[in-house]
Amino acid sequence: MDREARFLMRVVAGRSFFRTSLGQSRGGELYYSPEKRIARYTGGRADRPDQRGVSGTTMGRKPNPLLEEFLDRSIPLPPVRWETVPAGVDPHIVWEAYDEGIEGWVPVWFPTHEPVSGRTYGEFERAHLFNEDLERILKAMHHWPLWGTPAHRKHAVAIALLQLFCELEGFCERV
Repeated sequence: MDREARFLMRVVAGRSFFRTSLGQSRGGELYYSPEKRIARYTGGRADRPDQRGVSGTTMGRKPNPLLEEFLDRSIPLPPVRWETVPAGVDPHIVWEAYDEGIEGWVPVWFPTHEPVSGRTYGEFERAHLFNEDLERILKAMHHWPLWGTPAHRKHAVAIALLQLFCELEGFCERV
């Protein structure tokens, strides 16, 4: 079992919603094998836990509607033009890390607190602010509302996410 699968197994075994949904044996342990637990948690894809996709949402949380096509692995993402990416930014990290425990699946790099006062955002407030920022960037790109083929819409959202990350990290100006 590789490192990623072991990590996912530890995460899955520690979640109470997962224990109650699978049931317990007489000894108090889950009666499913680790492979089956991972497969159930990842929507049947135990070999690639990162390809869970939209259908395998965690705890009933759904991704932001703007991210649904972006998260669909069956739609190819156009190649990255590295000359347009600021130095020190890995687009794949920007595009792959989502907090699935929050309604709307906010990226983990999106701020959890207000920068000036330090006040912590609530779950829904953070999701709302992320959605507003994403829409603002898509409007500046003249892609709001999203239009075109699914691949074209996925590419527009990918560029908007990269722009938002760069704005938050101070690599570029706000549009």
